[in-house]
Amino acid sequence: MTGLYQACFFTGTISTTWLEFGLSYLPADSEIAWRLPLALQTVPSLILLSGVYFIPETPRWWYGQGNVEKAREVLIKYHGDGNPDSAIVALELEEMSAVVSVNGAHSRWWDIRDLFNSRANRYRSFLIIAFALFSELDLPPTRYTQSSLI
Repeated sequence: MTGLYQACFFTGTISTTWLEFGLSYLPADSEIAWRLPLALQTVPSLILLSGVYFIPETPRWWYGQGNVEKAREVLIKYHGDGNPDSAIVALELEEMSAVVSVNGAHSRWWDIRDLFNSRANRYRSFLIIAFALFSELDLPPTRYTQSSLI
């Protein structure tokens, strides 16, 4: 999965760099020079959004909602190869039961209080947020065609 991400990242970076290089030959006041790259960024998002509807809910979500049978159906379909007596399905249901009994079904995954409940956690959260913000200040690779180095 990581390799696929890297391949897609560099494919996108190389293609946008060549696109912007080609568009750099257009007149400076051309609107297509900024509209086309902006519009092309929506294509992968639209493809992803069109497929999200077909992705089933996770068995853990069904189990947390109290619908154990629906969780079992999803596990049988995707992990048990259609076999309702699969050992993998039984094991995963047992693991989900253990997690719910320890954490409780009422626990929310979006509870962010743990990120700020101690000084060390606040410091870590600040570092992560600062790193994300400062990484956005760097010029993206597609801006190289407009630098004075070329």
